[in-house]
Order: sequence, then C-alpha cells, then structure tokens
Amino acid sequence: MAPVNSKKQLAESPLKKTMVKHVPLHSGSPSAQPRSPIRKRTPGAITMQQKQAMIDNMQLEITERARRLRAQYNYMATTVRSRIEMRLNRVPMSMRNIKMGDLLQKFMDQEQQRAAKSAAIRKQTATWAASPPKQIQSAANNLKPAPRTKKRMRYA
Repeated sequence: MAPVNSKKQLAESPLKKTMVKHVPLHSGSPSAQPRSPIRKRTPGAITMQQKQAMIDNMQLEITERARRLRAQYNYMATTVRSRIEMRLNRVPMSMRNIKMGDLLQKFMDQEQQRAAKSAAIRKQTATWAASPPKQIQSAANNLKPAPRTKKRMRYA
C-alpha cells in the first residue's frame, strides 16, 4: 500500500491576516455589516470608457441586424419576382397585349355561338327521341348479350 501523504500545516501569512481584518465602519454609515474586501465597490455611474464601449457594441449589433434584414428582404424580393415571372410566362404572348374588354367580348361571342349550337342539337335530338324509327327499335329488342366465357384458371 502506498504511504499516506501527510498534509503540512501552512503557516498563516501576514497577508491573510490583513485580509481577514474588518475595516472599521464610519459612524454615519447606513450599512451595519462590513463590506467584503474581495468585492470592489463601483461608483453609481459607469465610466466614459465603458459607456463608449457599450455604444460601440450596440452600434455594431444594430448594423449587423440591419445587414441580415436587408439580405432577408433581398432574398424574399427575388423569390417573389421569380414566382411572378413564372406566372406571367403561363400567359401566351398573343394574349398579353389584348385589353380585358376585348378579351371579354371575344369569349362572350364564343359562348353565344356554343349556346346556339347546343340549342340546335337539343332540338334535333328531341324530335328524334320522340319517334325513333321502327327498325332501330326492333334491332334493339333482337340484341342479346353474348354468352359469358368460362373463367380461365390460373394454375390449371
């Protein structure tokens, strides 16, 4: 087994003795407890150097945030621009220069022509459906469905 190292008693240095001593308080002091010698008491206000350093740091932070925001806005603008261009390219070149009123009139004319054609077709089918020829009726009665074939066995 290894020998046990004994701890040596450190002699108290005069420096430690002075640190432990309490500083006497002034008679008019509001605090009843003594202050710690480790903690430095700073004056109520910050120094001009500290104030200038804080201002410089804030200025740097503000400029960095502004740069990031500008980059983000620029990216968003380019994506919106590209999406708009893609939508615009869906419209044929021949229709891009036509005014909306002219385009509406063109499609209204086409709709009227379709309505007239469909009315004429409905009129023809209505007269034909009312009295179909007798040959078609007899042929419809004579038609019998073809007999079903046997189902093919898969593993026969």
